Order: sequence, then C-alpha cells, then structure tokens
Amino acid sequence: MSLLAFSASASAGVIYVDHSALGTGDGSSWANAYPSLRAALDNATSGDDLWVAQGTYTPGPSAAASDSFFLKSGVRLYGGFAGAETSVAQRDWVLHPTILSGDVDGDDSIVGWPSFNINGRNSAHVLTGNGADSSALVDGFSIGHGHTGPSGTPAGASEMAGSGLYNVSSHPTITHCIFEYNTSAWAWGAAIYNLDSNPTITHCTFRYNAVHLSSGVLGNLGTSQPVIEDCEFHTNQATTGSGGQEAQGAAIANGWDSPPITIERCLFRSNSAKQFYSSGSGVEQARGGAISSFSAGLLVKDCIFRNNSANAGGALFAWGQTTIVNCLFEGNNVYNMITSGITQSGYGSALGIRSNSGEVSRLVNSAILNNNVVLGESGAVSSGGTGVIEISNSILWGNSAPPPASPRKKHYRGDVVLSHNTIENLFVPDASDPVPDPADIPGCIDLDPLFVNPAGDNYRLSAGSPAIDAGLNLSVPGLANRDLDGLDRVALGASSFSVDMGPYEYGSVAPGPCPSLVNQPQALTVVVGAGASFQVLAQGLDLSYQWRKDGQQLADGGTFAGVNTAALTLTGTSAQDAGAYDVVVSNGCSSLVSSAALLSVDPAPLGSVVCSGDGEGQGCPCGNDKDPGEGCENSIGEGGRLTGSGSASLQAADAFLHTDHLPANKSALYFMGSSLLNGGLGNPFGDGLLCTLPIKRFAVQSSGAAGEISMLDPASLAPGQIAAGVTRVFQVWYRDPAGPCGSGWNTSNAYRVTFQP
Repeated sequence: MSLLAFSASASAGVIYVDHSALGTGDGSSWANAYPSLRAALDNATSGDDLWVAQGTYTPGPSAAASDSFFLKSGVRLYGGFAGAETSVAQRDWVLHPTILSGDVDGDDSIVGWPSFNINGRNSAHVLTGNGADSSALVDGFSIGHGHTGPSGTPAGASEMAGSGLYNVSSHPTITHCIFEYNTSAWAWGAAIYNLDSNPTITHCTFRYNAVHLSSGVLGNLGTSQPVIEDCEFHTNQATTGSGGQEAQGAAIANGWDSPPITIERCLFRSNSAKQFYSSGSGVEQARGGAISSFSAGLLVKDCIFRNNSANAGGALFAWGQTTIVNCLFEGNNVYNMITSGITQSGYGSALGIRSNSGEVSRLVNSAILNNNVVLGESGAVSSGGTGVIEISNSILWGNSAPPPASPRKKHYRGDVVLSHNTIENLFVPDASDPVPDPADIPGCIDLDPLFVNPAGDNYRLSAGSPAIDAGLNLSVPGLANRDLDGLDRVALGASSFSVDMGPYEYGSVAPGPCPSLVNQPQALTVVVGAGASFQVLAQGLDLSYQWRKDGQQLADGGTFAGVNTAALTLTGTSAQDAGAYDVVVSNGCSSLVSSAALLSVDPAPLGSVVCSGDGEGQGCPCGNDKDPGEGCENSIGEGGRLTGSGSASLQAADAFLHTDHLPANKSALYFMGSSLLNGGLGNPFGDGLLCTLPIKRFAVQSSGAAGEISMLDPASLAPGQIAAGVTRVFQVWYRDPAGPCGSGWNTSNAYRVTFQP
C-alpha cells in the first residue's frame, strides 16, 4: 500500500528516529537515529522532517498524564519506515506500522472492546496541538491508547478530552493515520478534540474509540471548522447518561454555534450512540450513531453509512439546515430509550433533522435502504420541529418500522417535500395515512429500482431500472458534479441526459477532459436584504470557476462568497446587486461561459400581516373564523383585509395602507398601537379581535360602495409618534350592524411596520 505522495529525499532537514537504534542518537542517520521520538520532536525546529521507523513510541519521559508529543509549526512527522529508506516515497505505513501510544507502561489490555484494562499509567493526550499551523504534519502513524487522567481527575478537566489529539487553536495536517483505542469521559473527542481549530484530516481511520458520557470521538467545538475527507469511522461508541450533550454523534460531533463543516467521501460503519444506564433519571436520547451536528450548515457528500445505531438518527442527526448529497444509508437502526419509566421512541433510522426556525434541509441523489426502526416510531428519514426536508432524486426502499407505521411512514415522517424519488409502497392505501396526491409529489414513483446485486451491497442501477433518467437535473447542487463512484453525475442513460435517482449514475464515465455545462444559472428575484444563490452543474476534469456580474469578475468579500466555486452566494442584497450574473468554467482543455442569469432586487415589503382571524391561535368571538391574512368573518361573508405597499422609508413618504372586504357605506377608521396583544393572537373585541392597544386613532372614513378605505403616509398623520427604527401595528375598526355575533362592529387583521430613515 505504498503511496507515492511525496518525493522528498534525505537532506539536512531530515531527523531520523528509530527506537532500536544503537548509534550516537543525534538523528543524523538511520544508524545514529534518536531512539526517543519525544526527544527528537522537542529538539526539532521549523523546516525539519522527522522520519520515524516502525515500532511503538510513548510520549515519555516521565510517564505522567501530562506527557505528550507536542506538534510544531513547520515540523513534519512521517511514519512507516523500515529504517533504511532514502526518500519518503519508499515508506509503507501498512507494512511497517509506526505506533504512537499513550500506554507508557506497556501493560494495557483489550478485553472485548469497548472494555479496557488500564493497568498502569497512560498519557491523557498522545498528541497535543496548541497554536500550530497547517505546516505541522502527522503522516503515517497509528495513534492509540490515550486515556483520561489518573483516578480522581474531575469531569471537565482537559485530561478527560482529546486522548488521541488534544487540539486547541491549532490547525495541523493529519493524513494516513489510524486513531484506535482512545478513550475520553465527560468530555468530547476521544480520538481528536478540536477547540477553535481547523485541522485537515484526510485518509485516516478511526476505530475502537470510546466516549463515555459525552460525544464524538472526533469532536468540534468553538470556531472549529476541520476538513474531513476520505476517512473511515468504524466501531466507535458514545454513551449517554443523565443529560446534556451526551452521545450526540459517536463518530463526529459538532458543537452549538460552530461554523458549518463539510464531510466528503467517508465511510461510517458500526458506530453506536447508546444509553449507558438502564435505570435512573437520565432521559437524554443518544442521537446520531455516526454524526451529530448542533450547528446549521452541515454538508455531507459522497459518504456511506452502514449498520450504525442510536435512539434517534441511526446514522446522522442534525439540529439545523443540512445538505446530504450522493450518500448511501443502509442497515442503520434506532431503538427505544427507557429510563425511570420514561420512554422516548426511536425515530429516523437513517437520519433525523430538527429545526426550530423553519430551516429547509436537502437530501439529494441518495439511497435510504433497509434501515430499521427496531423499537419506536416510524421513519427512516425524520423531520422534526418546524424544519422541512426536501428529498429529491433519491431512492427509499426496504426500510422497516413496527406497527402502526403506514407503508409510507416506514420511509419518511414529519414535514417532508418529495420530488422525483422512487419510494416503496408510496401509493399503497392506508386508513391512517392518505395516499399523497401525485400533483404534490412530482416525478415520484413506487417501482422497484432494480439494483445490480443488493445481496452483495451493490446498489448501482441495472439496465432497465425505472430510476434511470428519472431525476430532475435542476435539483442537483452545483457542488455534486460527480456520483458516488466519482463519475459524471449526469450521463446519457436510456434516452436522455437526465440525472438518475440514487447515488450512482447508470452508464456514466470518468469526467472528460473539457468542461461542459449541465445546469445553467437560473434567474432570481429577491427583496432587499435577502440572500441569493446562483449555481451551475459543470462536468470535466480539474474545473475552475470565476463568477461575473455584468461581465466584470467578482471577488469574495462583502456581499459575495464562493466566486471561484460552482455556487455563488450573496448575503444582504441591495439594489446595487441587481444585474446579470454568469460564470466562466475552465480547465487546461478549454473554457466556456454560462448563460447570464438576471438578479432582480425588489424593495423590501412595507410590513407584515399579523393577528389574523383564522382561528389558528385565537378563535373569533362567535366561531366566525375566516382566512389567514384577514380579520374575523363579517356580514358579507368576508374578513376585513388590511394590506400594505410602498416602502417603510420615512423620507420616501410612500407607505400606503389599504383595507377591503368591508361592508359597503359603513364608518371605519385606522388605529395604531405600539405592540401586539396576547402574544400576537389578539383578544375578542366586538365581532373581531383587538390586536393592539391604540395610541393613535386616525380620521373616520366611509367604506363606500366598494367596501374599502385607504391611508397614505401614516407618519405625516401621526407627528412625533412614528420615527426611524420604530415599529407600529395598524388595524381597522368598522361598523357592521348585521354582523354574525351581534355586537355591531368588527376589526380587520393587523399589519406591522418597522419604519426606516
């Protein structure tokens, strides 16, 4: 498994390390190598390469919990040498394992993982990064047997975290390494603990690590934003007890308010987040058998999840906006959790995403197969809170859940939007779960996807599969120009260049030498202050991107981000951002320019409708509920409807309020308040609801034959009561002698405006 990743030859900057060397020990050659890696590293300076021969090295020299290998900027550690090589390219870290061990006494034993016998002293951190930059390299090592501090170390102490690598404000490069048999307790990060750190972690294996009463063998806290690519996580465990952030992601855990991270081309298998106590007061669910993210913006791309387990989100659980592309979830499980007589049902056997702020997550070109709700509620894919999951171009098949789960809810539950998927038993009738209207689930089918060999875990599509060319190209994110095999995402299938359902593209080939465009950027209209995003789906080798506005190149910063990627993002748009956007896609073969997409930026709306008489929160006085955006029903069978137009700018003076759906030729007036009553639900008042307490009543008007009244520029009519930054609530009172409740008057909905300079 030699990898010709480097071609460096021995030079003045090489320091040799071999625990069996018997020479001078000055590190000048293999014969005179340092026998102690700790001594060699302590003496190294920026620019040095440490070549470390096979064998086991402990931090030493005192065998104390505080002993560690301390990483340094500019110092590169290479393992995997036999002890005679003359270049880095000659090493083989599989044939010649180089082990960095926290078992300083060499007396630990594994007695049926995850049980450990720690017979003597162990280092709390095998590696420590503190202030090192990306030039600090660890390449080709096995890093294990880091353990919590000595008996009596309190929960929350730093020795409890980061047993493999304790990484604080440090950004090292870690590659071709194995993290195994590391343990943390009451603290994140058995293998790697990242606090305000951005390491690059590639081609690594994390196995047999355990987090006791905490989360994440790879834990990210603070501002940490690691790169995680081409790694394998298997047979790791996190346990939960009495609550808090415990067992939230056995393999990877991202903390509250941490920046979004991307996880690419990784395999997660047989990881488990589980309950530790079988009784007691603990009711915290173990969520995310492989991954849990407390922060929004998680992107998981080209990953495989097999046989992971938890109480919720058998493979993945996220608490905010998440995007999952080209992924395979197979055979993951969730279980009930019972403590002190309290039962929390398992749900989301493959993945669960919860948002309390209405965020929209996406599952695109993925396969959710044979996942099991062993005990608990239904749903291989579960949306919770006020969040929405958009599922497109995907396959949901063979998932199971106990009764009374309907044929559909074995596959998905919660607020889910479906487009161009094949879902087993999608149209099977069920008394408790009506068959969806095909118009609400465009492009969805319930036909067998005809996998090549599901018994052999080959979930590629065979010839004649109904999933071929059955997806929607515009649903494919610009970042997903390859399928799970690394082949072109959109290929000529049975009849067209349309994307297939699922993570694998039938009949696809390796990207061609020259760029081509599958999806062009689409025109957008947004309001001032809102975000916007343009994206293209391009195929070809080693592509570069340059976005332009009106023909002029853009640079990252301010409004713009991603100007050199497939997706351009604008935040806080203004009128000056309106224009024509295109992108130049190029490589060494050629370049091409996308079509131009027009961005229109409309003025911000004047305000927002609040306190409707639709019965959603506060019923109307005599059951006379009407429609959202209107007041309670009146004598003409309508609800008084107050809307606004123009701008909230005091200088423009064009704020315009209009109310219709009133009885004809009746007295009516606008009134204005400073806050909403009853949490915005209002209180019964006549035949309607009183939504605000008046601080200003405007002039009485007649509704006329059309049943309408209007008011222009309310600020000019309420001097001293409306100023920049002030929010006011408007409502209309009107006479209605024949109204349904008999009071003789009614009210419109309310309309809230925050005025600007």
